[in-house]
Amino acid sequence: MATFSRQLHAWSQNLLDLIYPRECLITNEPVEKESPCRFLSRKAIDRIYFIDDPHCATCGAPFFGELIALRDCPHCRELNPSFDRGRSLFLLRETGRELIHELKYRKGRHLLPDILSLIRKRPNYLNFLANGILVPIPLHSLRERERGYNQSLLIARQMAEASGCALAPALRRVKHTETQTRLDRAQRQANMRAAFALDPKTKIDPTARYILVDDVFTTGSTLNSAAQELCRAGAKQIDVATLGHG
Repeated sequence: MATFSRQLHAWSQNLLDLIYPRECLITNEPVEKESPCRFLSRKAIDRIYFIDDPHCATCGAPFFGELIALRDCPHCRELNPSFDRGRSLFLLRETGRELIHELKYRKGRHLLPDILSLIRKRPNYLNFLANGILVPIPLHSLRERERGYNQSLLIARQMAEASGCALAPALRRVKHTETQTRLDRAQRQANMRAAFALDPKTKIDPTARYILVDDVFTTGSTLNSAAQELCRAGAKQIDVATLGHG
C-alpha cells in the first residue's frame, strides 16, 4: 500500500508539472527535469555557497584562503560556547538566503523536499549528523501560532530523514523573546538569557550526543542559550547544526 501511495503521489506530481510547469524560486525560469530539486533550477543550485573544509570547528563558518592549522574563528572565542562543534550547510547568500527566508517568513513549506535533497547530497554534512539526537530550537507558543509552524522542527525532520538520526523535541521556549533580527551581539545574548527549559517529558541521557538544530547561525546566542539548558539537564555531548550561516 505504501509503495502504491508513493507511485500515486509521483504520478500526480508529474501531472501537475505538465499542467503547471514549475518555476524556479530564484530565477523564475522553468525548473529543468534534470534538477534534483522541484523549485530550484540548476542555475539556482549553483548559487548556493555550500560550506566545506576548512571551516571553524565550533560554528561551521568557512575559512577562506590558506589555513595553516585548524582553529576556531574569533567570533566563537568571544561567544564562549556551551556546545562543542557546529556545522552549517551553506552561507546565507543568494539562493541560500532566499531559501531560508521563503521557509521562515513566507510559509514556504513546499520547499522542504528540496531542502532534504540538498542535505542528502552533502556527505560531510551527513557524516556530522550521524549518531546524533536532533533537538530543534523551539519557538514560543505565541510566535508558533502566529507563524503556523516551527521552521526549526521542519528542518530537523528533513535532517532526520536524510541521516537516520532520532528526533527529540527536548526543549520548550519559556520566554517570549524579541525578534533577534535588529539586535547586536550583546543584545541578542541578553534577549536569549533563560529563554529555554527542558520539556518535562524528556530525560537526558548523559552518554548520548545531542545536536541542536536551527535555521541559521548568526551570533550563536540562541543556540548557546539552548545548549546551556541541555548542560544543566545533564547532557555531556552537545553539537549544533543549521542550514544557513551568516
